[in-house]
Amino acid sequence: MQVPKFYDLMTPVLRAMDRLGGYAHIDQLTAELVKILCPTDTTRSCLLQPGKRRNTRLECLTRYACKYLCCYGVLKPHSADAWGITDRYEEGMDITHDDIISEALNRFES
Repeated sequence: MQVPKFYDLMTPVLRAMDRLGGYAHIDQLTAELVKILCPTDTTRSCLLQPGKRRNTRLECLTRYACKYLCCYGVLKPHSADAWGITDRYEEGMDITHDDIISEALNRFES
């Protein structure tokens, strides 16, 4: 499995946030994403970087996804590396890159 694009992580980020109780630090969020994206130990190694303290590539992509989700209004930042779910989030919702672009365009046109 390849590391997904940041825009493919948006819905999995929401699932991970939901599993973590609605608030998570980047380390917790990344660890939960790995469990969601690669449910078996064999496939998990594709996203982990052996011998490194952090999963820098996946963390970077997760941060991008979180920033877009903040722009959409379903996440809010609590610190530089922690986010929480907002009231706009509905359990089980799917958000795509197109949804976020449409929302941004609607805000721009208003």
